[in-house]
Amino acid sequence: MPVPPTSGRLQWTDVPTPLRARIEVALGAPVTGTVTPAGGFGHQLAAALRLADGRRVFVKTAPDDELLTAANVHEAAVLDALPSGVPAPELLGIYRTADWTAVVIAHLDGPHPDLSPAAGDAGQTGALLDNLTSSPAPAPYAAAVSTAPSKAAALHGWDELISDPPADLAPAARDRLPQLAELEAPGLPAPTETASFTATCGPTTWSATTTAA
Repeated sequence: MPVPPTSGRLQWTDVPTPLRARIEVALGAPVTGTVTPAGGFGHQLAAALRLADGRRVFVKTAPDDELLTAANVHEAAVLDALPSGVPAPELLGIYRTADWTAVVIAHLDGPHPDLSPAAGDAGQTGALLDNLTSSPAPAPYAAAVSTAPSKAAALHGWDELISDPPADLAPAARDRLPQLAELEAPGLPAPTETASFTATCGPTTWSATTTAA
């Protein structure tokens, strides 16, 4: 099994050969190129794969003992439970080989949302959230959220970033590191309810998990 790097994300070549081969067989074409988006958290592979037939897919993968793997599988379960017609990427498959798990979804082009007051993304996002919350969640979606809890809430590390924040850390996070470290400190009450959603506004897709005590 490849040893995860001490910094930066895993690359496609770090993924065990049997898992790479299984994904390529399932997709029906070999991978000819990869693009890793900037930013994000963790060192798991999160990349767009270009296939020999011209298609592109997005894959997340990490060893099974990584907390992010449980979060990825939870995200996939919620995505798969969304009703037809929802503007969200299609789940293409979950593949487990060599003690690693990969989640593969359809690739969508689009930038990160610009939430500055002068941009229109914030208003579109608000309107989309209003639409999402205007009716009860479908039963399959509610079941996926409640029966496939994510371990993402157990992730931590803000306190470790305070002393040496990475150069590519988002300014919004860099400016709030003390508050983020305080929020993850032991002693806070555990959440009792979890809700997740994946939504698309224009060319951009958002996935989120929220908790309420």
